[in-house]
Amino acid sequence: ALATKGLPACWMALERHDYMRGNNQGVYMAYGALLIEAALARLWPPHGGEHIDVAKAAIDETIGRYVADDGGAYEGAGYVSSTIGHALTAYQVYARHRGVPLADVVPERLLRTEHYFETTTSTVAPAGASVCVGDGGRPGAVVYPSFLGSLSALSGSDFMRGLLAGALPSAPERESTGVPGTVFAIVYGPDDLPAEPAV
Repeated sequence: ALATKGLPACWMALERHDYMRGNNQGVYMAYGALLIEAALARLWPPHGGEHIDVAKAAIDETIGRYVADDGGAYEGAGYVSSTIGHALTAYQVYARHRGVPLADVVPERLLRTEHYFETTTSTVAPAGASVCVGDGGRPGAVVYPSFLGSLSALSGSDFMRGLLAGALPSAPERESTGVPGTVFAIVYGPDDLPAEPAV
């Protein structure tokens, strides 16, 4: 079903609609295509998965258009964290598929989003709450936790490590059902976290 229904829908959307490569939808569709290609590489050798690099290129292009040079983005923290979470998960799958370190496949531009999250994260509890901008303009809006471990480890940001420390205790109930969450934050996160979460 993934190969005959899911994959064609992902490719059709990516190929037909250029605007998708400039917003979260481009990452979501390319994420789907990349994960399916990785699965097909194991299921249908030797040809299954031969388009995995095309899917990665679509994620790279979308991140290049979605994330500004300084790491900012035009959407609120909910959309941006979901987009970054999907991209990092896809990069994790791609790196594992190719047998290379995750740091080798993640664009520098994506790593600079740590500045965006440091700027848009509120000092109001819970950890990871967003200031009132964009989709963060409602009480209780928080970043999706799935990307925090990877971005913390890859960027080396003390702020991101503190945000991860604060968000982990409540991460399971804040996960999006469409994104692998807490386990990715733990597996790909830094080995140690500060005793005091970021404020």
